[in-house]
Amino acid sequence: MVLLTEGEIDLATAPLLERALLAAVEGHSRVCCDLTGVTFFSAAGLTALVTAHRRAADTGCHFSVRRARGITQRILHLSGIGGLLDTTPCAPLLPRPTRGLRRRLADGRAREQPMPQEDLGGSDRGWTAL
Repeated sequence: MVLLTEGEIDLATAPLLERALLAAVEGHSRVCCDLTGVTFFSAAGLTALVTAHRRAADTGCHFSVRRARGITQRILHLSGIGGLLDTTPCAPLLPRPTRGLRRRLADGRAREQPMPQEDLGGSDRGWTAL
């Protein structure tokens, strides 16, 4: 399973990301967190990734992170967490799947809604499970 993240991962959104990652780890044998669309990444995001990594190790799930860029890549590198996480490429993104699971922040709550892959661009916060 690939969890595609986008927008800001900060104190408000990191707990939502962590819950999504933990649910994915508990339900799949391989989980990859794709950070392609992340525009801001805080220490709370690091905590979410480390928590998911630890749970994956406990459950026998292979957890990896890919495509960290810009500030996200720098934070992973400077924190030393990048060495802990598997950053080898995971399964490639599917070309334009017709449906995905998208979570958006709305009024401080996450909600799920099916939507096409093409609609994932934009500056709102969220992630998609493909």
